[in-house]
Amino acid sequence: AIAFALVHAPLIKEASLTVALAELDLKTTQLWRRLIPSLTFHHGYNPIVGESRLGIGLSLDFNRIWEEDDQAKRSKLKWFSAEVYQKTIRNRVILQVTHSYYDWVAAQKQVELLEEQLSTQLKLQALQKLQFESGQTQLTSVLNTLDATATTQLALIKAQASVKLLELTLKSDIGW
Repeated sequence: AIAFALVHAPLIKEASLTVALAELDLKTTQLWRRLIPSLTFHHGYNPIVGESRLGIGLSLDFNRIWEEDDQAKRSKLKWFSAEVYQKTIRNRVILQVTHSYYDWVAAQKQVELLEEQLSTQLKLQALQKLQFESGQTQLTSVLNTLDATATTQLALIKAQASVKLLELTLKSDIGW
């Protein structure tokens, strides 16, 4: 369940997307700095000819390749933060799935115990009816047994609903 959750959980997908966007931003920043030259525009006037001229200067500054500017540092910091976020989310999903799984298993065991208890109480109820019909017990003990059986049936229904709810929670946490 944890392995499936680490691939399909919505939080994991969101964190992976955040890391991918940060990596793209970092690569774009690095490529932009290395491959795009600096452009400069010049406007001048030639008094001999009497006309103005427009010039464009194109230069590739090799010093920029090895130096980091603020944008590159911000991109690296964003990428590092996204990596930390992804690992935090991964740990949170593992914890969430583990808790959901154990809660679901405990609820299933509670249902099994209540089913056994109900079975025993139904047998006791039948025995109490036979004893009442033969005059060996009073009506209050039969009614107490009926009350206990009804209480156990209600607890069983609640436990079964809890199992279904916990199963849905587990599936949601996994990303089913």
